[in-house]
Amino acid sequence: MTCQQEKKDRDGGCIVLTNKEYIVLKYILKGLSVREINKLIDVKIKTTYTFCTTLKKKLGIMSTSKVYDYRSIIQNSIESGIIKTKNTSCRE
Repeated sequence: MTCQQEKKDRDGGCIVLTNKEYIVLKYILKGLSVREINKLIDVKIKTTYTFCTTLKKKLGIMSTSKVYDYRSIIQNSIESGIIKTKNTSCRE
């Protein structure tokens, strides 16, 4: 990830997700598999895997199983505004 990309992905200490990444993350947190998520968001399977890979990079997590392990921390980060979409502002 380039410095410019990393700056774009973080805003004032927050992790910034695209709307699709946010939707995919919410489905992962519900325990859905990549294939189940793919059916719900109706894109090519490779695109869904790309969303998952990008999410893991932005969250600093190496595997999808770790996303499940850190589910409560990630959910709390969303609720507190640490993880946000491009359309929302960072909470202080």
